[in-house]
Amino acid sequence: MKNKLLSFIGVLIIVLGIVVFVKWNPFLLWKFKFMFRGWWTLIIIIPSIISILRGEPNIINVGACIIGIVLFLSSRYIITFYWIRKYLIPLALVLLGAVIIFGVKTKK
Repeated sequence: MKNKLLSFIGVLIIVLGIVVFVKWNPFLLWKFKFMFRGWWTLIIIIPSIISILRGEPNIINVGACIIGIVLFLSSRYIITFYWIRKYLIPLALVLLGAVIIFGVKTKK
């Protein structure tokens, strides 16, 4: 299972490299537009969702997924940095404090 996941992630990275190469068009042979605003946030979101779906959700995976989604929404102008600064940063600090105080139960 782990080898299949690593192979899948490797193929995704290769495809991303090809897309970036074609997007930057070093030889000016063709016009190709694949990239959209916020495409880079998928590099954060997809691996964290894969890890969560594999049955290994933890604070880092869920946090990375949430951060990736917020950055994606911000890059698409759905939410603003003002909203992030006013609501999400205080919420993140409160949640971090709660995790530190109460701890996170882990499987043994």
